[in-house]
Amino acid sequence: MAVGKSTNGGLTWTHSTISGANAYLRCMALDPSHPDTVYSGGYEGSGSAIYRTMDGGMSWTKLTTTTIANYVYDLAVSPANPSVIFAASGSGIYRSTDFGASWTKMSSTINSCNDVLVDPANPNRIWVGTASQGVYQSLDGGVTWTAMNAGLGDMTVNKLALNPSIYLFAGTDGAASYRWSLAVGIEEGIAPVERPGLCVTPNPVADGATIHYTVSGSDPVSISVFDLQGRLVTEISQGTQIPGDHEFWWDATAGSGAPLQPGVYFIRLVSGREVQTGRLVISR
Repeated sequence: MAVGKSTNGGLTWTHSTISGANAYLRCMALDPSHPDTVYSGGYEGSGSAIYRTMDGGMSWTKLTTTTIANYVYDLAVSPANPSVIFAASGSGIYRSTDFGASWTKMSSTINSCNDVLVDPANPNRIWVGTASQGVYQSLDGGVTWTAMNAGLGDMTVNKLALNPSIYLFAGTDGAASYRWSLAVGIEEGIAPVERPGLCVTPNPVADGATIHYTVSGSDPVSISVFDLQGRLVTEISQGTQIPGDHEFWWDATAGSGAPLQPGVYFIRLVSGREVQTGRLVISR
């Protein structure tokens, strides 16, 4: 088994043989503090496999992964502490704090992971894309995890990508791509269709407003309102709608029936693969 290496931007490649290995490797992670240290993960037989080189690929060492019960699909090294490594596995999310010598499962809730991503601006913030559980986020270095799936649901997320301080992107299995606004905390679906407008009038809103929207397919319509912290304050189901223009009166109340407090809110419409977003202001 060999790993390819290029030192000229991919124009030419050399092979680094991993002696004695019979593994299928599907992911690699570079130690940002030590560029010659690289981890490669996958599976060998019916179990997990992780190899490490500390000399730019000249030699490789197989790490102990008996704790990781299933294939390794992705790896990530903490940019703040190179001894901390995360492994996304078919049996969950794992963390090593000793350069991969030992591994600990970090969640009993997350069953299977396809991808793991560490925020370079805040290494305590980690995201994982899961199989049939959407996206989970940790804000304490992987100790605790919270689902962030409003509008995403229990989709299978194959890949995550980050535009630092702006968006987290999630590629799903056969559905669509989504993005999470890091500044606001709201997922926005990116569907391969033209998105018509979502309009609230009047805006600012006092005692109520008319919500206008257009949909292109015959799908159930759900409209959600979030506060500036990204918390859901109300969700309105409009049932299945025919293609075209629609509108309804909204009384500017939360899900509890209480009037919304004055301030800025975000509104999102989901209909099939279409996602529309907008902003509204409550002024009483």
